[in-house]
Amino acid sequence: SRHHQLGVTVLSSSAIAKGFTLIELLVVISLLVMVMSLLPPLFRPVMEHHSLYSESQRLVLLMRQARNEAMLSQKSQRIELDASKQRIAYNNRHVELSASTKLDAKVSRQSDNSQQGSIVFYADGSSSGGRLLLADNHYAFAIDVNWVTGQIQLSKQLPM
Repeated sequence: SRHHQLGVTVLSSSAIAKGFTLIELLVVISLLVMVMSLLPPLFRPVMEHHSLYSESQRLVLLMRQARNEAMLSQKSQRIELDASKQRIAYNNRHVELSASTKLDAKVSRQSDNSQQGSIVFYADGSSSGGRLLLADNHYAFAIDVNWVTGQIQLSKQLPM
């Protein structure tokens, strides 16, 4: 509070001590550190979702490349799938899926081993068709290959 004495403003001791003490600053900083340490686990599912989505996108691009190559070269192109090894191969290129990703493939061209199969893209743009499901503990994405048109579509699914 201010007191006026002979035209001079005098500040009381309570008005002077308006800053923060060192203890108050340390308490606030320690609380901020505790809150910041809780944030990374909250972002883990978001990062896992992004990783699974990126893997799905890579496979979609690989399949679109195979389809385009089939139409340009007028020769069938084959995508090889091996769910047991978590691997997709095309034209001497292999895409290895992360250990946390589960691959489930439903394709018309399945080998004797139910874990292996292929999707073939033909010169007219059509395909043998199929569906790949990529999933982790929280998220799943389906890659559908239309057998008539050969179109490839990526969609979010419920986890397996």
